[in-house]
Amino acid sequence: MQEQIRQEAGVPDGEKAAAENTEAEKTEAENAGAAAEADTPAEEAPTNGWLEQVYSRFDGVPLKALDIFIGICVFAFIAVIAVGIMKARGIL
Repeated sequence: MQEQIRQEAGVPDGEKAAAENTEAEKTEAENAGAAAEADTPAEEAPTNGWLEQVYSRFDGVPLKALDIFIGICVFAFIAVIAVGIMKARGIL
């Protein structure tokens, strides 16, 4: 009698319902896996370091020239700090 009521209401039997649920879960898992795989490259794409972002802004300038310019700037920065320390100690 319960089976007849379930069939009329559109509720499948227990075993059929379990089989349908597992199939639905598998399908959902596959869809989620496919969606995750599609999202993975965008999420896990390595971000460029700050130096690479600087280089990408100067496409027309040779990389060696940029490296030399950055090296000169770093050297000048260190020299200014060293001169300031020497003046503070009374050496200069």
